[in-house]
Formats: sequence, structure tokens, C-alpha cells
Amino acid sequence: MKYSTSKVGCIGQKKPTESRCSSGHLDESPGIPALDVITDIAPLNNVAKERLGYPTQKPLALLERIIAASSNPGDIVLDPFCGCGTAIEASEKLGRRWIGIDITYLAIHVIEERLQKTFGPKIKEAYTLYGRPEDAEDAKALAARDWLEFQKWAVFTLGGLPKDRPGADGGIDGVIRYHRIGMERASRAIVSVKGGLNVGVDAIHKLKSVVKREEAEIGILVCVNPPTGPMLREAASEGEFGPPTKRVPKIQIVTVEELFRPVPVHLPGMLDPPEAISMPAPGPGKRGRKRIEGQTEMLFPIEGKQRAEDKGKVKGNRSIRPVAIEVTRADRRKAK
Repeated sequence: MKYSTSKVGCIGQKKPTESRCSSGHLDESPGIPALDVITDIAPLNNVAKERLGYPTQKPLALLERIIAASSNPGDIVLDPFCGCGTAIEASEKLGRRWIGIDITYLAIHVIEERLQKTFGPKIKEAYTLYGRPEDAEDAKALAARDWLEFQKWAVFTLGGLPKDRPGADGGIDGVIRYHRIGMERASRAIVSVKGGLNVGVDAIHKLKSVVKREEAEIGILVCVNPPTGPMLREAASEGEFGPPTKRVPKIQIVTVEELFRPVPVHLPGMLDPPEAISMPAPGPGKRGRKRIEGQTEMLFPIEGKQRAEDKGKVKGNRSIRPVAIEVTRADRRKAK
């Protein structure tokens, strides 16, 4: 006699179990359906390693479970609001084909960086990106259609990060962080994106004041239209910045056409990797008492003759001088 097997389990269970009825035969009932309430995957907290800063980001394990339970390898997964790309990464890991759609260039940039970090640079050959400007005409059309998205795209193209929120920007549309050789503190270049027919030398004056106010080293003005002669002369009057081996203009003007060059801006150093851009620049450390671990709280006299210059300053046969050292026991620190 042949018996059919009924598998009972839920999503996430390693092995389905077989159920037998009271007579000893395998139960032919359909089993228990998978639950739609998942409690064993915690939401992302502020210190999670996979957190990218997106307010609606979901855990990767959650999307992997949902996609694994609702599709087969080779199927197409559509995420029409893909945000930071959690469903995209999960689909790629599980061998699914995928389509991701989002309206902001911030999301596109985050997803591309995420995929390259997880799967390597060759992942760019595995997908096609639609909607990003391919030439100056596309960029100008984007500027006319959605100015804020054009600003984000321009800043990303320069290798920087745009401002977090729309609104009063104080003359700053983005920031490029870079390192100069021999300098521990990260340097900054301020990016200002301007459009329209009334952009003139005043835009250079404002950028110079912002660079000075923010204590940045370089200012970059992105113009939709070609700069005027007075703008070029005013920018050149600010001089150059950087080490003798690589001096660059302190105020640089970049047109839309120049954004498509391999090196649209000139910086006196190397750009930070994406994961280091958001890290705060190191500041001067606070002076305090030096701590030496693993030593006991005991002082021993040193045998020797008293020197003439130490008269009145000694106790017993050892010179005494004030020191800024706090001696502690290593085992005490561990106990705390």
C-alpha cells in the first residue's frame, strides 16, 4: 500500500515534519498554512550593520523569507517603490530576476552602491539602468522637469552627497569630502547648483562667502547655462588651493556638459569611499591624565645619592616631581 505524505511547517522552519493519524498511517490533510505574522526577525535598530539611513528600511532577512516563500529561482520580482533596495538585494541573493522602480536619484545611488558592496563591481554588468541622464540634453530636461532631483543627480555625479532635506540650504546643495596627503582631518568642497538665465557674478560672491563661513577649502558652482566672463574672472580671483604638487582652483565652475567628463572637478587629494563619507571628521582630542593599565598602586624608593639641585624637593632618598599619570589595576577595570 502506498501512502501520500503531508508536510506540516511554517515559513523559516528548516525541515517540514510528517504527521501521522491515530491509526499509524500518514495524515493526508493539507497541513498548517504558513503564518503571516513574523515575530522572530527584529526590526533594524540605529546601530544595525546593514542600516543605510532610510527611514523605512526593512531587514534583509525579512525580505529574503518573503521572496523565498512566494517565488522560485528565475522568477521576476517587482518592487515599484524600491527605496534603498532591500528587496533588490534579497532577489539577487536568491537567484531571482528583479525590476526596481523609484522616483528619486538618492534611491538609485544608494541601491547601486549597495549592490556593488555586496556583489562586487561586476554586478553593474548584470542590470540596465533607465532614467539617468545620458547627455547634457537629458540633464537639462531633468532640470526643467524636477529641479530638486537635478540637484541630487549633479551632486552625486561630482562624487558628493546632497543635503538631507529640501528647504533653505544656506547656499549648500551638497558636500564632497576628500583627504589630502599628510592630513588626518578630512577636507570639504561645497557644491552649489544654480540654474536659470539670471545666474551671474553674484552667485560666485555667495559661494565664496559660504566657503569661508563653512571653513571649507573649495567651492564648486554647477551651472545649467555657460558662465559669463565676469563670473570666470571673479572665480579666478580667489586663487588656488592645495600642495605645491597639485594646486587646484579654489572656486570652480562646472557646466552641465562638463558633468559628463571623466573628471568634472579637480581636488587636491583622494575621495573618501562611500561608506566613510558619512563619518564625522576627527577633531582634536581632549587632554587628560594618561592611564597605564596592568600596574599596581605601589611606589618603590630608588637607591642613590641625593643631588644638589634636588635639595628641598626630595622625600627620603628619591626625587619627587608632579606627574600626570593615573596608575590603576587592570583587574579592577575588568570587574566593572
